[in-house]
Amino acid sequence: MENKFYQQQGDEYIVKRQLTVPITVLLFFISLGVYFFIDGTKHDKIPYYVFTFIPVGIYLYELGRTARINVVNKTVSENWFGVKLSTYNFNSFARFILIKKTVNLINAGHGVSMGFKTAGKEEKVVAFTTLKNKAIAEEFLAETQQLMK
Repeated sequence: MENKFYQQQGDEYIVKRQLTVPITVLLFFISLGVYFFIDGTKHDKIPYYVFTFIPVGIYLYELGRTARINVVNKTVSENWFGVKLSTYNFNSFARFILIKKTVNLINAGHGVSMGFKTAGKEEKVVAFTTLKNKAIAEEFLAETQQLMK
């Protein structure tokens, strides 16, 4: 089976991602932080480079986060730079979640997630990816359902 949205590594399928924009933004904020560190500029005794920590942290988290489907163990796991954060069994799968994302009333894509039932009433969500439009997101969901069979 040809995978349009997943890359196979052994028994696991990893979501393919475009990393150009997050890496560019991360490098921008890191270079801005280095510039402010060398310059020594301060605002109310707080160095400006401190203000770059939050965007750098957010983009590092986004760069390292991946969702993996293991077809042999029948599990879905959420990883951060290869470290498993959470693992859920196919049996606890509840639903697919498709979210339309907008920024100032402009379409920013569709987020695709999976919801899993837990022992409590709370549903745990694993975010997979954000895609350009709904038709592509539905193709992604069809491929994901095919892998989960």
